[in-house]
Amino acid sequence: MERKAGKVIGGKSTLDTLDTALANFVAQNRRLPCPANGVLPSTSATAGAETLAVGTGLCAPANQRTGVVPWRTLGLPESAALDVYGNRISYRVDPRLALQFLPPNPSGFAAMNMVNCTPGGLFPASSVTITGTSPGPYNECGPNAGASSQDIVLANRGLPVTDGAGIWLNNPAFLASTATAGAAYVLISHGQNAAGAYMSSGTLSTGTGTVGTNETPNRNNRNLMTGSVVAQSYRDVTPANATQTAQHFDDVISHPTIIQVLAKAHLNPRN
Repeated sequence: MERKAGKVIGGKSTLDTLDTALANFVAQNRRLPCPANGVLPSTSATAGAETLAVGTGLCAPANQRTGVVPWRTLGLPESAALDVYGNRISYRVDPRLALQFLPPNPSGFAAMNMVNCTPGGLFPASSVTITGTSPGPYNECGPNAGASSQDIVLANRGLPVTDGAGIWLNNPAFLASTATAGAAYVLISHGQNAAGAYMSSGTLSTGTGTVGTNETPNRNNRNLMTGSVVAQSYRDVTPANATQTAQHFDDVISHPTIIQVLAKAHLNPRN
């Protein structure tokens, strides 16, 4: 048991490092990166590079079915994006937070920049239409005394995460300023049974032993889950369960809210 506990702690440490790398990327680029393609072997020249479509600024494919941490885009070695069992860590992101706005962009709008917002309140959001990329208009906060609220600008954004018993840990329908708002992204270490993890060879692991009911939604080769439906949410079950039954769960998850990421990137709303 102690050895397994050490593995869990090591897994969390790896995710903490990736959380910091992602926040640094946001600080520099004002958006989150798209996932990398987990199917590509380490020998591929584009392994670990985010799958950002040139000319649209969108993640491709939109379903993120094979998404893993884009270590190359983050300036990291692949080893930094592997869990303690040597498998790639999966990564899913709200596509609206990874959107790269291309010129012309007269307002300088960015998907992850709330410095002109107020922390709360009911000021309406400004609307800006961006051409040359995916269709607008988009909500933003104007640089004036009546700047709109982060809660309005970020309404219904983020990914859904539950605890395996139907309790919300992240719900996009909740206000962005709350602790249980939608997750900006989800990092998933698939644990010792490796169920649904991509290996460095690009092969998808089917897992060893029992794959628990709550591990299934976290597996790769499944479409990105958004919205506020418990049955279509990522799972973070604590404590982990080692029993070889439907309750088995050894995944390690990171799922910070959008505001938590913005705070680490120093792009959170002004006071």
